[in-house]
Amino acid sequence: MGTALRSSCARRKSSKRCSVQPKVTPPLSIGSIDVLTNSNKFDEALACYRHVLKMCQVTVAKDSENIEAQSRLQLIISRIGRIGQIFIMTGRLANAIDTMDQAIDLAPSELRWQGLRALAFMMYGNVHRSKAIYLEHCDDEQWKADAIEDFKFARSKNFSHPFMDEIEQTFDTGSNVQA
Repeated sequence: MGTALRSSCARRKSSKRCSVQPKVTPPLSIGSIDVLTNSNKFDEALACYRHVLKMCQVTVAKDSENIEAQSRLQLIISRIGRIGQIFIMTGRLANAIDTMDQAIDLAPSELRWQGLRALAFMMYGNVHRSKAIYLEHCDDEQWKADAIEDFKFARSKNFSHPFMDEIEQTFDTGSNVQA
């Protein structure tokens, strides 16, 4: 794979929070990081994506005309968002919120990251924050469709909250719900 990873918590099993630091040999291929994701090594993959993100940001800062670096940067941002989505699906909601916050910081116009962040807040128990996010974009048809899918996912995980029905009803009628 060409990528050597070292986990500080692998040596110190008593550590509560795993702080994974990638040791990479440039150039690091996105495909090799995807292999980590597909092998359920999400923390390692996220650390590598963040490492490549920094390299891309430096390249783009030096040469804003570099189309390849800009394209790679956008791909990395989408992969970071994907890891956030995986964290939601695996119940790692605090990690999901942190990861979605980073994806939003990197691509604030990408509403999907906002929706996943709202879903993570809802499942984490911060319904007020989640509701505020869902209602902020309720005029967007794609947003509504994504929210409905998010709610279906949450229900498939045996999670339900009355506000989900309230939001769906708001989407159907176009009425306003208090955040």
